[in-house]
Amino acid sequence: MALSRGVGPPGGLLPRAGGLYLLKATVELETPGSPVGPARPAFVQDLGARDGAPRMAAGAPEVTVVGKTIRAALYARVSTLAGQNPEMQLAELREYCARRCWDIVGEYMDAGVSGARERRPELDRMLAACRRRQIDAVVVYRYDRFARSLRQLVNALCEFDELGVQFISLHEGVDTSTPNGRLVFGIFATIAEFERELIRERVRSGIAVARSQGKRIGRPCRHMDTARILELRGQGWSWSAIADELDAGLGTVHRAAHKATATTS
Repeated sequence: MALSRGVGPPGGLLPRAGGLYLLKATVELETPGSPVGPARPAFVQDLGARDGAPRMAAGAPEVTVVGKTIRAALYARVSTLAGQNPEMQLAELREYCARRCWDIVGEYMDAGVSGARERRPELDRMLAACRRRQIDAVVVYRYDRFARSLRQLVNALCEFDELGVQFISLHEGVDTSTPNGRLVFGIFATIAEFERELIRERVRSGIAVARSQGKRIGRPCRHMDTARILELRGQGWSWSAIADELDAGLGTVHRAAHKATATTS
C-alpha cells in the first residue's frame, strides 16, 4: 500500500477561498495483476476550521457517530388552579430540550400543590424514576417550582449527584452538567451546611439551658402496671401480646418488667 498526496502547492496543500488550504490524501492499493489506482477519497482535513474536526471529501462514505442520548424529565408546578397553567412552563422546557437534542421521557406536573410540601405526587413519581435509573437529567422552570427551602433543594441535588442525574434550572441558568453549574451547587451546599451547623448549635444551647433549670430531656416517662405485666407473663402471654394489651411499646414493657423483677429480687 502506498500513500500519495494530491497535486497542488508544496506539501500537498490545495488552495481554498479565504487564504486557507486543504490537505488531501488518497490511498493507492496495489494488488497482484491489477493496475494501481486510487481508492475512494478519504478524509479531508480543514486546517482552517476552529474545532479541527475532520470533514468528508466529496463522494466519501458517510460516518455516523453514535453517542448516548440524554433522557430528560420535565417538572412543572403551580400553587393554585386559578389562572395558573403549567403548560406555560412546559412549553419553554420542551423548547430547551429540543435545542439540546434531548429525549423527553416524562413530564411531571403538580397542579394546585404548595411548594412548601416536600411530598408531592408527581415529584415523588419523578424521584422514583430517577432512582430506577430511568432519567439522566431533570429540567425545571425555576428553583421555586422544584423546592421552596434550601435544605430540600440541596438534599435533592445531592441525591441527583449520587444517581448521576443532571439538574437544570432554566431561568436561573444553572446546569450541573457544566463547571459553572457545579460551582453554584457547591455554594448552595456550603450555605446549607452552615445553616445546619447553626441549627445544631441552637439546639445544643437550648438543651443545656433546660438541663440547668432541672428539666428532663427526652420522652416523658410512662407509668406501667408492672403487676399486670407480670401476671400476663405468668399466664404465658408473649411480650408482643402484652404490649398490645397495654397499648405500650415492646421496649417499655420489657423495661418495666425488668425493673419490677430487679426490685423484688
